[in-house]
Amino acid sequence: MTKCSLTMLVEGPGQRTIAPGESVRVTVQVEAHGAVACDGLRLELGWRTHGRGDREVGVAWTRSLYSGDWAAGSQAEFEYEAPIPPIGPGNPATHHGEHFNVDWYLTASVHEGSAVIATQEKSLYVAPPQEGYSPPQVVTVEPIPWNAGRRLSWLPGVALLLAGAAVGMRVPLAGLPIFLGGAALSIRALRRAQATYRCRDLEFGHWPGQVVPGSEVHVFLAGPAELVAELRESTWTLAAIEKATSRNGTEVTHYTRTAYSESLPIGDGLGVEATVEPRPSRSGAGRLETVFRVPAEAPGPMELKNHSLQWELTLGIRGLSHRLSFRHPLGS
Repeated sequence: MTKCSLTMLVEGPGQRTIAPGESVRVTVQVEAHGAVACDGLRLELGWRTHGRGDREVGVAWTRSLYSGDWAAGSQAEFEYEAPIPPIGPGNPATHHGEHFNVDWYLTASVHEGSAVIATQEKSLYVAPPQEGYSPPQVVTVEPIPWNAGRRLSWLPGVALLLAGAAVGMRVPLAGLPIFLGGAALSIRALRRAQATYRCRDLEFGHWPGQVVPGSEVHVFLAGPAELVAELRESTWTLAAIEKATSRNGTEVTHYTRTAYSESLPIGDGLGVEATVEPRPSRSGAGRLETVFRVPAEAPGPMELKNHSLQWELTLGIRGLSHRLSFRHPLGS
């Protein structure tokens, strides 16, 4: 028989959502079956990951509820208001995903010397409250300049053209497919360069800076009016990307999946009263707004060493000489 037994009671129904900043009443009951020299009755709040990716743990706080002796047959009861810390770096919200999970736990333990002679653990579901969302009528947003990248996309085509010409000088039939392939890549690169140049004055912005499940994300695209009018076939995609990383010596394995995704046409918010206004810029008079309504059950952002949930916006340009895309992480 163990020297003592421990029972921990947490106020409220099991698996209820506890919001950061709230507290839960914890009752710890101890019964000594023999003489116990208690070096500490401790209560600890922490979290840990499980699933794919290297395991991560965090301790929000540890409290000592008692230190002293218990005689055989004695009973004791201790109460404590356990505070829930803010969600942020080092304190992720509860998450149950495909690649990994994050769970919070309250752990009570009796220590005698260096040994733990009794312990009990209770899980908590910690997440921000899901409340109604009412954005202000006008929010000033700093426009983000468009940058399509891939400035050297013409190099593969030119290389194949030169290779095809060199081979064709010696073996015409062998060089022709290479030359034609290079020509096709070069034309594609030229059309992309033309489309990118036309988009040089595009700017976009979003509000809020980070996604809050159960709320809205407003996105605008601004630029010369004539150009913006041509982009009505384009789309915004709002997505949450779940990532987990495992390390085994020098081998590193990454697991990635899309935990949430929604695509809307540019200007989908035209039927909604505008709530986001860009600052005056060189972008001109054209402007289209899109409004995403993020469901309350969508995952919140998270950034740990081996696990993350990153929200991002992807702009898919359609209607020009070449399709373009631009990805922008939210919260960066």
